[in-house]
Amino acid sequence: VAHRGALVRVGGLSARNAAGEEEDLWSVDEVARFDPASGSWSELPSLPRPRSSHDAALAGERLVVGGGWTLAGE
Repeated sequence: VAHRGALVRVGGLSARNAAGEEEDLWSVDEVARFDPASGSWSELPSLPRPRSSHDAALAGERLVVGGGWTLAGE
């Protein structure tokens, strides 16, 4: 999501398996802001629960996350 000249990354997936092993995918609750001017990431408060395959949008200054699901391995 674009916000005030930066990008905000919300949730997603983390693969906990090694290459060639059976998939072990876990949703994450991470939220981070990328500032293109400095080329750096900064952490923001986490989501209440891990989320992946969701949508995110801004409503004024509020980040709204909807849909998706939580994966926890099998």
